Amino acid sequence: MTSKPSRILLVDDDPATRIGLAELLTDAGYETRALATFEEGLRALRTETPDLLIADVRLGAFNGLQLLVSSPRTVPAIIITGFADPVLESDARQHGAEYVLKPVTPSLLVKEIPVVLRADFYAVAALAGAAVVVVGHLLHWSPVPTTIAGASVCLFMRLTAIRRGWRLPVANEDAGDSSAAP
Repeated sequence: MTSKPSRILLVDDDPATRIGLAELLTDAGYETRALATFEEGLRALRTETPDLLIADVRLGAFNGLQLLVSSPRTVPAIIITGFADPVLESDARQHGAEYVLKPVTPSLLVKEIPVVLRADFYAVAALAGAAVVVVGHLLHWSPVPTTIAGASVCLFMRLTAIRRGWRLPVANEDAGDSSAAP
């Protein structure tokens, strides 16, 4: 059974960078949609559910971080830029995005994508492991075996996620909206 390729939305106003990254991502096995403007990217985020957003910092009058924040749903992101800006980098990381400087090293970007895609699942695995420890504490179980059990749950979930390509489901926010067109 093969898993469906991850969908990446790439937004970069520089044609050479956009085409090059789109080709790189497609060759790496990702389903890639490449767009040139903030407005196109925002429309896509409103109508599609990409697994990952990769956006340039500079998108005309807007920037890639604004695109991420304007998204109607949470989406993992990588913000790329040709200019080191510690404030923007801090803002990107506060919104859960990775921050990558141009020129982008193709092999490093391709290696970073699975890490970003699994980050949310890893947080769930850590919470599950912590829950085991808390329950053990509340039930007055011995701390060492309880901690080992919690760590084992976390490790098992992470390794299983890697092996099986698990990702957290993305909720369709229009599902409960009766005014949405069929």
